[in-house]
Amino acid sequence: MSVLTLCAILLPSAAGCIALYLHARQGIRQQIARAEEEIRAKGRSEVEFANKTFESDLKDLVSVLAQATVDSYKSGDFSTLRKLAAALRASERVRDLRVDLANGVHAVEPQTDLREDADETQGAILYEIDRGGDVLGWIRLLPDRSAMTAHLAKTQSALDHSLQEAYERASLREEQYLLFTVLVFLALAGCSISASTTFLRRYVIRRLGNLLETCRLMAERDYRARADEQGSDEISELAASFNWMARQVGQTHARLESQVRERTDELHRANADLRLALEEARQAAKAKGEFLAVMSHELRTPLNGVLGFAQLLEGTSLDDEQRECVEEIRHSGGLLINLINDILDFTKAGSGKLVVESAELDLDETVDHVVGVVYGDAAEKGLDLRINISPDVPRRVKGDRLRIQQILLNLVGNAVKFTSDGYVEVSVEEDAVGRSSDDGKRRLAFVVRDTGPGIPNDKQDVVFEPFMQADLSTTRRFGGTGLGLAICRTLTEIMGGEISLESVEGEGSCFRFTVAVEFLASADARASRPWNHALLISPTRGGREALASRLRRSGVDVREETSIGDIDFTSLEDPCLVVLDVDSADQSEMVARVRKRTPDSPLVVVTERGGGSRSLIEGDDRMGFVPRPVRRRELDAVLEDLSAPTECPSKDEPRIEAADTDSLPSRPRILLAEDNPVNRTVARRMLEKLGYEVVAAEDGIEAVKTFEQGGIDAVIMDCDMPRMDGFDATRAIRAMTGVSADFPIIALTASAMPADKERCLESGMNEMLAKPVQLEVLGQTLQTFIGSAGAPSTE
Repeated sequence: MSVLTLCAILLPSAAGCIALYLHARQGIRQQIARAEEEIRAKGRSEVEFANKTFESDLKDLVSVLAQATVDSYKSGDFSTLRKLAAALRASERVRDLRVDLANGVHAVEPQTDLREDADETQGAILYEIDRGGDVLGWIRLLPDRSAMTAHLAKTQSALDHSLQEAYERASLREEQYLLFTVLVFLALAGCSISASTTFLRRYVIRRLGNLLETCRLMAERDYRARADEQGSDEISELAASFNWMARQVGQTHARLESQVRERTDELHRANADLRLALEEARQAAKAKGEFLAVMSHELRTPLNGVLGFAQLLEGTSLDDEQRECVEEIRHSGGLLINLINDILDFTKAGSGKLVVESAELDLDETVDHVVGVVYGDAAEKGLDLRINISPDVPRRVKGDRLRIQQILLNLVGNAVKFTSDGYVEVSVEEDAVGRSSDDGKRRLAFVVRDTGPGIPNDKQDVVFEPFMQADLSTTRRFGGTGLGLAICRTLTEIMGGEISLESVEGEGSCFRFTVAVEFLASADARASRPWNHALLISPTRGGREALASRLRRSGVDVREETSIGDIDFTSLEDPCLVVLDVDSADQSEMVARVRKRTPDSPLVVVTERGGGSRSLIEGDDRMGFVPRPVRRRELDAVLEDLSAPTECPSKDEPRIEAADTDSLPSRPRILLAEDNPVNRTVARRMLEKLGYEVVAAEDGIEAVKTFEQGGIDAVIMDCDMPRMDGFDATRAIRAMTGVSADFPIIALTASAMPADKERCLESGMNEMLAKPVQLEVLGQTLQTFIGSAGAPSTE
């Protein structure tokens, strides 16, 4: 073979070998570069996924913590919130946290130096707790990223190490391949052109093609692809090294996928735990509602007996003192029932389901009743209770009497409770701000003043918050839950008004609330009396003003004096009323002095309630007494007696007349189903007082059997009874032949929740009356079902 022929053969072969080497090297580097980019992109994806997962977990934890804060804030118990915070600190995501409420309360204290003004140097994150648009507080969370950072660092280190080894092996294989190319070229020089061509075509090119195809499959994420490494040459070693790199990349990928699955499983478990906690919170809320319903039922049951017998007792012959006691029992029990209802309503106030009634009421009696309830406590302390209602305010208005009484009772009760000496005054006047309104209503302002210890300025805003009091020792000293003023504020806002506080520490407090009412016309009290002028003698300014307002509201013009002194009684208009308001020790002497100067003038003496002042007026039909605090009905009764001394109307007339049995067909028979003996006796006597014949049953089974005997015109059914309750008994009666849907079955139950009435109607009852029931309401209900449609019969 000539040199030229050899060169002609070797030069193209050498060029081909070099070109093949360069192409293979470039392909190897491109494949390794793509594999590197894929692995690094995988690492970045892992980092982004871990960060997103971490932030999502933090948001979920903060959401649960915020909801727990709202629930704890409503209930006033932060123990559950602190347990949840302790559990979060024990997790690997939270290093420390703190929860601060907007009112300054630290619901959860941090374990480390986590400042309130958390900045970037601490790495803390501030979350705001929003409740219906209002900021309830803030959550400061110091996340713990150490575990995630360590894991990512370890993963990245493993990837970098694998890539570094791959680069080193690739570089070594490139050197080996270069040496191999040179050897091939030298071999070609000693071989024939045909042998060299056959070797290159059948061995080298095929092996390199296999290696390139394997690189392509790896680039497409087929980590199971392997190159042909059979043999002991450099290409086989290169294939073996490439296969080792492929196995490392596959293992790393599998490990990353396994870690992702583990983190996903952990997240699912955390979500399951959160769902369990949410369900437990819902169960707790449901249990709270059931507890309120049960307590309402259990309180109403004995109250029904107390108030029922009080109504029956009021209809008997009683003297004035006994009647007054019975009236106070009835009224106090009624206020207790109203309080029970309002506490239940308070749980619904946030959802806007609290209903305000609008009915005609006597403003004077509304205030008098409240003052009468707290008089005993005030008398024990020696406090002066005053009622000052402006003469410009009408006696009768249209509003929610029970809500107004509840607010007044709470404010006046607090004033008496916290005031040790001095006075407590209740004033009513028209609010100047609300004299005109588009809906025709006007605003009344109720003011409760006292000479108690006062409230510090920094505590005046929190007293209207639920479960908050100005002094933390108040509960230990005086009792109470701190819920009263919060209920007052809620009820005031619902009635279209507002409540405010002015107080000076050490001098006293003044609570003022307004409500929107409709003014009604009142009759003029002047026409029924022969005199319309009065001389009021009282040494104290506050007591004198309060009593003067009472007299003016009774239609009497008042001249005020501090003492008898040199009063010219001959200058008084004739006839003229004299009202004497002095201490008990001076009453006898002052009465004698007044009688000496004006023996014929009618005289009213203001005395302590139950102070034995009747002896002052024995034998003198021109004298009368009215006890403190002066209430309008008692004052009007005395004024009427003095206006017509020869006529002494009896005060023993029963307030509730028996039903006119002549108007009812043959004395209707009422089936009374009641398991409680006391309530059964009360209901029986009420029905008999109304003129009905009563057949009693102690449970549902007995009621059904009695009904089957016939002759029943209506059924009064208790709901909660042994053996068979009222619902099943009603269904059994409705299922009998000949009993129409109009046959009156009336529920009389101590359950007063809205769902209870729906359940009664669904079982077939026509109406539901809540215990304790008023005699008038019971009579009107029975007249509606029996009197107007005749006497339905079961026969």
